[in-house]
Amino acid sequence: MKQKDRERLLRVIRQEISPALGCTEPVAAALCAAGAASVLPGAPQRITLEASEYILKNAMNVGIPGTDAAGLEAACALGAAAAAPEKGLLVLEGLTAAQKSLAEALAAQGRITVSKAETREKVYLRAVAECGVHRGEAVISGSHSHFSSLLRDGRAVPLAETALESERTAASAEAMTIAEIWAFIQETEEEELCFLEEVAALNKAAAEEGLTGSYGLQVGRSLLSGAWNELLGADLAGRAAAVAAAAADARMSGCEKPVMSVAGSGNQGLTATLPVIVVAEQGPQAFREKKRRALALSILVTVHAKAFLGKLSVLCGCSIAAAIGVTAAVVYLYGGTLEQARAAVARIVGRDTAALSAGGVTKAAVETVAENFADGVAAPMFYMLLGGAPLALCYKAVNTMDSMVGYKNERYLYFGRAAAKLDDAANYLPARMAALLLAGAAALTGQNARGALRIWRRDRRSHASPNSAQTEAVMAGALGVQLAGPASYFGKLYEKPTIGDALRPVEPGDILRANRMLYAAGTLCMALLACARAAVCLPLGL
Repeated sequence: MKQKDRERLLRVIRQEISPALGCTEPVAAALCAAGAASVLPGAPQRITLEASEYILKNAMNVGIPGTDAAGLEAACALGAAAAAPEKGLLVLEGLTAAQKSLAEALAAQGRITVSKAETREKVYLRAVAECGVHRGEAVISGSHSHFSSLLRDGRAVPLAETALESERTAASAEAMTIAEIWAFIQETEEEELCFLEEVAALNKAAAEEGLTGSYGLQVGRSLLSGAWNELLGADLAGRAAAVAAAAADARMSGCEKPVMSVAGSGNQGLTATLPVIVVAEQGPQAFREKKRRALALSILVTVHAKAFLGKLSVLCGCSIAAAIGVTAAVVYLYGGTLEQARAAVARIVGRDTAALSAGGVTKAAVETVAENFADGVAAPMFYMLLGGAPLALCYKAVNTMDSMVGYKNERYLYFGRAAAKLDDAANYLPARMAALLLAGAAALTGQNARGALRIWRRDRRSHASPNSAQTEAVMAGALGVQLAGPASYFGKLYEKPTIGDALRPVEPGDILRANRMLYAAGTLCMALLACARAAVCLPLGL
């Protein structure tokens, strides 16, 4: 590997890791408010914040470090009171009693306003702070700590003066390849990666806080105690999961210890690093000698995957991007090859990706959208209507257990069979409701609703599961394509019947069409169940 390429990847790592105190989204809001307040001649008297829908979703009811408060209003008030944007994502560190009192007063007097920004950007915040006749305005976009604009009374403040402009590199994370990353960790000296020890130190401290303190649901702490430890936490993999969960518990529940984020997310940083650290430090001596390289590998693969998912996404960066980063790093620690790392990363999905053509990938994505509308959207809403959040959570526990162990192989055959049969029973009614809702969605989105119902009547039983073909048949008929058929899982080819008629080849645009149908069907489902609830509750005065 050329020296300039090695330096480029080193810059990518440095650029994509940063210390952060608290959940990234509310802290970014605090940073934006701090930027707006920093250009005022006195203490802010009113703060207005506009945030993208992704920021709003992720920041809702999240605890603020060092306080009992939660959410964007509290974060804005504290950030504006601090008025120290030069701290970046550590803006809430070391708040004084006076600053906390000012923030409490702003919030109590209703001087903080938060609303949804009309933007298509995922990471976008705009804060306006007022002090008398003076007005400060700050915009963060692109990444959680990058100020794209800073104004004082309508006039631009040079970003260079505020030390807020993010370091820019010409490197493109999307353009990296796994082979290039693998070559980088093989050829880079350990000393060049010594800065990753700070990553390990910060994230280990947060994990220790989560393991010893009572934060949130105490998931990580519970996994390493009592019966849970015997079941899940006794081996290296279980401990790695527990340590990462404990750090996330602490971070999301107001812990005042900073963590090192990766690709704009603190939980992603914890997930991408702590399992690697646990395996490296508790494994053989050879593992410890490769810890820094393994961390670099996990971080770079995580950043590479996030380049395709986006900084903020409806897809979980921890369970997808960071998970495959950790997988590649653990393969490296155990002396695996690049080919073995690629094979391990591909296990994030059940199908053998090497056997999939471009059309096969598209078909798998459309099938996933169809099937998961039933068990990921319609069924939880159905059980929420029947029994509120407790019943919906029970359903998701059953559904998740089936996803984890519902396989017909030697390891899971008996335990997995119970999970699979219970999931079949739980989804029986919701799957059929979901199929009819998708047919309605086909009509609303301009697809072939009549064809959807025809193929549903014909092919809804063309699957080993009594439920999966219900929505897949509707989707196939609506799009005029053929789904299902033979598929390879874990090295074994399974012969499956096809669903639908191949009126045309599957194409990438079908994924977008399937998504539009999913959104429309979800809206119909919500409306239907809301009407059902009203019909039952209103006559009873509930």
